[in-house]
Amino acid sequence: MLGVLITTVAIGLILFRLFSRTPKKEPSLAHLFSILASSSTNNNKNKSEDSDKVDKAVASSSKAKPATAQKPWRTWSSWKSATGTNCGCDCDGDGIDVIVIGSGSSGLTAASILARAGKKVVVLEQHSVPGGCLHNFSRMGAEFDTGTHMLMGSKVITLVSDGATPLDWPSDSPREVMFIGDKQFIIPNGKGSFVPFLVKTFPHERQAISTLFKYAAAADNLAQIHAAYMCWNDLSFLYKIAVWLAIQWSKCRWSTISWLRHQSFEDLLNKLTTEKPLKDIVAVIPCGCMSTPASAMPALSGLTLVNALRDGYCFPSGGTSRIIRQLCSKITENGGMVVTGASVTKLSINEGKCNGVYVGDTFIRSQAVVCSTGIDQAKELAAGNVILPVSDLDLGNVSGSAFSTFVVLDAPARALSLPPVLWIMGSDGHTALEDTGVDKILARTAALVAFEETQKSNKPDENACLGIYSLCGFSDFTKWSNTHRGSRPEDYLELKQKLQDAQLDILFSRYPHLKSHVKYAESATPLTYQDYLCKTSGCITGYSNGLYTQGQFPVSKVDGLFLCGQDLYCGVSGASVTGIIAAGAVLHRPLLLELAVMGVLS
Repeated sequence: MLGVLITTVAIGLILFRLFSRTPKKEPSLAHLFSILASSSTNNNKNKSEDSDKVDKAVASSSKAKPATAQKPWRTWSSWKSATGTNCGCDCDGDGIDVIVIGSGSSGLTAASILARAGKKVVVLEQHSVPGGCLHNFSRMGAEFDTGTHMLMGSKVITLVSDGATPLDWPSDSPREVMFIGDKQFIIPNGKGSFVPFLVKTFPHERQAISTLFKYAAAADNLAQIHAAYMCWNDLSFLYKIAVWLAIQWSKCRWSTISWLRHQSFEDLLNKLTTEKPLKDIVAVIPCGCMSTPASAMPALSGLTLVNALRDGYCFPSGGTSRIIRQLCSKITENGGMVVTGASVTKLSINEGKCNGVYVGDTFIRSQAVVCSTGIDQAKELAAGNVILPVSDLDLGNVSGSAFSTFVVLDAPARALSLPPVLWIMGSDGHTALEDTGVDKILARTAALVAFEETQKSNKPDENACLGIYSLCGFSDFTKWSNTHRGSRPEDYLELKQKLQDAQLDILFSRYPHLKSHVKYAESATPLTYQDYLCKTSGCITGYSNGLYTQGQFPVSKVDGLFLCGQDLYCGVSGASVTGIIAAGAVLHRPLLLELAVMGVLS
């Protein structure tokens, strides 16, 4: 009864705060953004007229050119010439409101929200194209993603990218085929289908499955509520009361899972069941998403990903590149700009305040900076300034990387009887992920996923293309870490070819008829991911502990500097959640909690 009373008061206070400024109407996303934009307008009333210079430059970069309808981003050289050598320097910080470093899903999410809230936003991306882990590339007329982007929680992406042409999420959800040793499982996908499948397949484990998903829901809700701490110091008194009450309720409601904070995901699974195939099926996607074995993954991190599996996953028609285009378009439509080829070299921090960034020797002033590139990269850019209370954060280890092979076949997927998603594991199942050395791949026993790329493009008559991925540590590639792509030595190329052949052999062991249909194959090592993503040791998903799921948030000690990205929460949707949190921190409001209360994320 007490829990119900507390949560009712908390939610009532948040809704009152959220909807009391305008006439009563049904809660809507448009309403929320109108409130945010109104707040931003009121806060910016007294800005200096000197900011007109940057206003016009940003507007000319984003709206005045029809070409942005096709490519909603600009190169650094063209944007620099449009805005002047020292963009923002003469505006006393009143020109650009927010600079976002990095154009992955977290950075673009934060930028999209801030732009729609009335902020003048500029996104700076070091690569020649935006997207981070979501960017793609073409070979032999086929388009590849850089990873297995099975999006769990598509509402998060749709929320921030929704525009004149909303993203289309195919309704005919694909199915997975999973091989574990000699056993094969056909796993349906779609809202509400995963739990019934597990119960039907393992009827004697009904209680374990029920307990697992009860814990998963609790862990996910707990993380959402604690996310409000990200901007606690900037909240109004009324908001602090609402958040405090919600947190107290969460402690009462989910006190039964507090013991999980010190457990690994593997420990939890072992306590719930002894059924190995069940543990393999439940663990493989969280382990793959975080590039971390279950024994090194905190239980709460694994549980939040398990909770996302409850409603299945999906792919945007046209591939993940469409997400990037939609997000970039939304930013430019609202007066912001995405700039590629702009490698930020340093944060400008003076007297505990971040007031801009340097791209080479060019200084760009702003009111705030959102860094989405990861904690390690942020510390490097801070150039000796202490930006985090590191002693208060349990980061865990840097997650693993991957070895990937991209394959173009000479026939459509349908003609080749290919499943949309294929998992192949040895008899060790998910525990094979404990060893990510190249020997495991060469022995043809590594856990692997082959992803049928044409499922995303929604063009069933095109030739199929596959992405094959195995978790792979960086240590076997350390000796080549100081070499450069395109000029690496012969022994590196030989190992790369051997690993590619081994991955293809694993695929052919289950689908031998594909061997005669391979038209083209190309592979990527952890060094490749390090080169293109600027990630330490080629890590794909940040730190293993998933700070968001632990109720830990890297709140910067530097005023005006905000952090987001996969170090907080892994995966496309997870990183987007951290972008929402960071945008809320910039706007001084618990935005993620507000959206959860509105039911937008459910």
